[in-house]
Amino acid sequence: MSTGFSQPASPNRDRFLRDCAVFADGMRTRLHDLPVEPSPYSLTARKSAVLLPLFADDTGAPHLLFTQRATTLVRHSGEISFPGGRQDATDPSLEATALREAYEEIGLEPQRVTMLGQLPPVFTFVSNYLIAPFLGLVDGPLEAIAPTINPAEVDAIIDAPLLDLANPAISRVEHWRRLGRSYQIYFYQLGPHRIWGATARIVYDLLTLLPDEQTGPI
Repeated sequence: MSTGFSQPASPNRDRFLRDCAVFADGMRTRLHDLPVEPSPYSLTARKSAVLLPLFADDTGAPHLLFTQRATTLVRHSGEISFPGGRQDATDPSLEATALREAYEEIGLEPQRVTMLGQLPPVFTFVSNYLIAPFLGLVDGPLEAIAPTINPAEVDAIIDAPLLDLANPAISRVEHWRRLGRSYQIYFYQLGPHRIWGATARIVYDLLTLLPDEQTGPI
C-alpha cells in the first residue's frame, strides 16, 4: 500500500487551490489540451457519465460537490459519488447525461453549469460501466446549486474544498487483485467520509492536472 499521492503545495499550486477562477481557467486549458485516448472498454462497456460540480465558497476558494448515495439503493448504497448515472437513449450526448442526472438527483439546473471539459473515462469492472466525468463550473451558493435533493437517490450533499482533497495526508492507494490482474484502488478520507473506487479515481485524475502535481502515487 502506498500513501500520500498528492504533492505539498507550491506557490502556483497553492493559488489554484485557493482561487476558484484560477482553478477553473487552468482546468479548462488543461482539459482542452488533454490527449484523447480511446478506452479499450468503449465497445463493450455500458455508458454512463458524472458531473463534477465546481463552485467557489465565500472566500473564492474552489470546492467540489459530492453526494452520499441513498442507503436504500441496491448498488453502492451509502457511498460517496458525483451526481451521475447511466446514459439514456434520449440523451444526445454523455455531457447531456451528466447534466440530466445532476438535475434529477440534486435539482441543479443545467443552465447554471459552464462546462470546463471532460476527464479521462473510468471503467468499473464489477458493474461494467465506462464513466465519462465532466467538470462543470456552477455559480452561486451551495443552496442554489443543490436546491432539491431526491431522497430516492441521495441521502446528503458533501461540500469538499479542493485544498482539503489535495492534502496528501488524506489519500492512499491500495493494490487489489481481480481475475489475475492487479489494480490500483484510490481512497480519500475526507473527515468522516471515505471516497474510494471510481469516484476517488476521478478525483485523483483531476488533482494530477494541478501545477507541479506528480503523475502517479509515490
